[in-house]
Amino acid sequence: MDKKVRVYNCNLSMNQGSRMDGRVIGKNLSRDEISCVLEKEPQNGRIELTTNGYWSYIPDINFIGTEEFVIKVYIRGVGEKYSTVKIDVEEQEVSTKISKFLQFEDKLKIDNYEDEIVEIKNIVLAVFINDKKLIKNDFNHTSKLRLAGTLKYLINYDVGIVPVNKKVSTIWFDEETEEISEYVPEKEIHVEKETDFRTEIYLGDYEVEDDVIIEYDIKYQNYRLINYDVINHYCAIELIINK
Repeated sequence: MDKKVRVYNCNLSMNQGSRMDGRVIGKNLSRDEISCVLEKEPQNGRIELTTNGYWSYIPDINFIGTEEFVIKVYIRGVGEKYSTVKIDVEEQEVSTKISKFLQFEDKLKIDNYEDEIVEIKNIVLAVFINDKKLIKNDFNHTSKLRLAGTLKYLINYDVGIVPVNKKVSTIWFDEETEEISEYVPEKEIHVEKETDFRTEIYLGDYEVEDDVIIEYDIKYQNYRLINYDVINHYCAIELIINK
């Protein structure tokens, strides 16, 4: 009884300037039953193919469009079959920025209110670059920017929160009410704290002037109150140079 096998064609997509790996896929087909050779070479890149059907394709550096190559598959006890691979090579977005991620973990001390309730409302962050120094490597024509800065925290919180009873309606448009406790602060506090930092942004062969502007984006922050008067604060900040 003849073995029924099928070799599949592929339609794939990839980004310009990258590499794609794949293999010949077949139904009722194991790798030790096949031997593969290229029937049709790609026209806009290069390919490496193993005899058991694994391939790697790298497009030419400036190529954007549809590539195609064909693999001839010799199947033991069956004969020849063909697998056609089509790949859409898409234009890769060129990065318009150079960036550096910084992570901070600070314990921020606030006034001790002797075990009164403290509730953090929010923490506002701001980054200030205090000093910039451009360091060039003339040997390989690369450079880096050495930065010294300050991370400033504006902490907004309530203290001395006390329960206040208030009546609320339990049914819409009904006069039936019930009493609930709402916590109201005795006072609102705003405190500023700051932390100094130093870091470097590697520029490669990109050239900047001394007055280059460093932007920032706060990617994440979280905080937890410890022992009524210490905030354990985490944050991740991206420093950005727009090209």
